[in-house]
Amino acid sequence: MRSSLVSFFLSTALLACSTSRDRGSPPGYDVSPYTTTNPGASCLAQFSECNPTGTACCEGFCGLTGYGTAQCVPLAAIGELCMADAECREGICRDGACAHPTPPGECLDVGVFCGHGTSGACCPGLACAPYSYTRESETCVPLVELGGPCEIDSQCQTGRCPDGVCRGECLADNAECFADVECCTRFCTYSADSYAPGFCSAPLPAGSACRYDGWCASRQCVDGVCR
Repeated sequence: MRSSLVSFFLSTALLACSTSRDRGSPPGYDVSPYTTTNPGASCLAQFSECNPTGTACCEGFCGLTGYGTAQCVPLAAIGELCMADAECREGICRDGACAHPTPPGECLDVGVFCGHGTSGACCPGLACAPYSYTRESETCVPLVELGGPCEIDSQCQTGRCPDGVCRGECLADNAECFADVECCTRFCTYSADSYAPGFCSAPLPAGSACRYDGWCASRQCVDGVCR
């Protein structure tokens, strides 16, 4: 009797094991998209593990998952978060979100991103602000008026930004000045150790009073006199 029971349980266990092996993966669970693609493949399938510097993804891009790994993920739609233009369907990542590209010939308004990847220029009366850690960084801003602070010439209404200030047309000979760039001759006799302005002039001839070699046409200022 005992041997019959043992034979029955063994037969049942073997049948169960056989049935379990035949089941395969649970219904609806497909692991294939999540496995690493064959290294010999020309591109990696979606959701495959990837390396940004390795084999390219067939679709989308190689993005970090947040768990120390990277996968081939779909390109982001307009309005979705991004870090680079290559992550967006439209190819434009603006202020951390995918955005519409600027139509050809259409200018960019105040506050619109105008840095790398844009296809348009700022509208008349506006300039693209240089990169900075401010909200205006690489966005279209109004041109700076005469006397206002600036970093580059294109920020000024006058188109001139010597010494961080928007200035007008270049100054003629004998006009008061504080920097060479203000003068049409590109030479100003101003000295940093003086509170008085200098004057615009051509480099000085021999015999003229001078402070530095750069004041003289000969590039030699000896004992306060151009040689």
